[in-house]
Amino acid sequence: MRKAGIAEMVVKMINMERFLKESGLAIDAGAMKLYADDFDKEMIRGLHGEDSSLMMLPTFIPYEGSADGGSGAAIVIDAGGTNLRIALVQLGGAAPEIKYFEKYPIPGFKTSVTAEEFFGKLAEYIEPIAAESDKIGFCFSNPAEILPNRDARIIKFTKEVKVAGASGVIIGDALRSALKGRGLPHSKHIVVLNDTVATQLGAMADVSERGKYSGYIGMILGTGLNASYTEKNGNIHKAPLIHGTPGATLINIEAGGYRGFPRGEVDAKFIEATIDPGIHWLEKMTAGAYQCSLLLKWIRFADDHGCFSRGFSERLAALAAIPVGEADRFYFRDEGPTPGGDALSKLCAEPADAQKLGLLIQAFFERISFMIASMLTGIMFRMNENAPAPQLPVCISVEGSTFYNARLLRPALEAYMREHTEKQFGLHYHFVKIEHATILGSALAGLAGN
Repeated sequence: MRKAGIAEMVVKMINMERFLKESGLAIDAGAMKLYADDFDKEMIRGLHGEDSSLMMLPTFIPYEGSADGGSGAAIVIDAGGTNLRIALVQLGGAAPEIKYFEKYPIPGFKTSVTAEEFFGKLAEYIEPIAAESDKIGFCFSNPAEILPNRDARIIKFTKEVKVAGASGVIIGDALRSALKGRGLPHSKHIVVLNDTVATQLGAMADVSERGKYSGYIGMILGTGLNASYTEKNGNIHKAPLIHGTPGATLINIEAGGYRGFPRGEVDAKFIEATIDPGIHWLEKMTAGAYQCSLLLKWIRFADDHGCFSRGFSERLAALAAIPVGEADRFYFRDEGPTPGGDALSKLCAEPADAQKLGLLIQAFFERISFMIASMLTGIMFRMNENAPAPQLPVCISVEGSTFYNARLLRPALEAYMREHTEKQFGLHYHFVKIEHATILGSALAGLAGN
């Protein structure tokens, strides 16, 4: 009986491995150059203003001013998610110094406000430091059109923040008006940027570290996915005010929009059911907001193809959702109380089911890691053309809970990059986590973008 059981388990494991290959969940690591090259080419198409899944948005923030290291004090507004952070940052010394820091709920989260009320609250929160600097770096983590003067026009608020009449409002103009209304100094130079660009600049704010790197990438891998880097102005054909001028400019890639990775049947159906199914394919296949839902779709798909036992199928039918962190918990066999009640472990009454589910989860996160590694490698291919010292590593400044908390993701990502990005392609990099990256980066933008 025991020998028969082991033989049956081996056959089922082989069936799972075949399923992973045939369904498209298993990846071919040798294809990284193919995807990295395509990502690079898609970036070039976006820079030319041609049809591309990458928006390649110029920030109008000059690399030269940023790399020189802005000097002085800047007021920072960091409006991300449901929190609002106000700071005063001093740059130009041996290390950046945060001289003032306060945190508030963002106006419009629990109760809807008007645009005038929103900016009035910002002016109120800035009041204690309004006279300390005439430069403001505003990290605005909502859809907005960055303008050539480095201000921005609001497209909309997201993340359950409700600000009536905000669409079309020019951020800097509205803030200056609100400051004036409170009798505060209002002749402010305001630079607006998103959190990804601020994360890149956050690594650049430390003068003492700059000589170590050939360039910088900012990456957000949390609820969503995005990346930024620096591009030669002569290559930014889509922006006539920049193209043909000397120097370089920071670019918001909007990397989550990339559509070049193959999608399995599960991915295609999952994306089709999301809001705006025609966009953000890479983000929907990788980022934290989608991982648990997509993983559950893959488990159901594998079950439909006979990969698990009948008991597993019956229990799976009753599982409505996978709690955040549950995949890691199951894979690493964590013990102790959990809000999810060991949802995945309860599916697996038979050891074979647990082993096969572990294989599927591992393949799911390895594919995510491979896609992110290919994306970063493609960006470095693009940067290698521009880098003044390509023998030095690229600094990849990362923010986001998915990158730091998903235990199956980062080791696989770094393994792919060691074996391919570094050993195969000769590109070097350092992942760094900068404390208060968006605060420091916003301050540098406020100073460097003057």
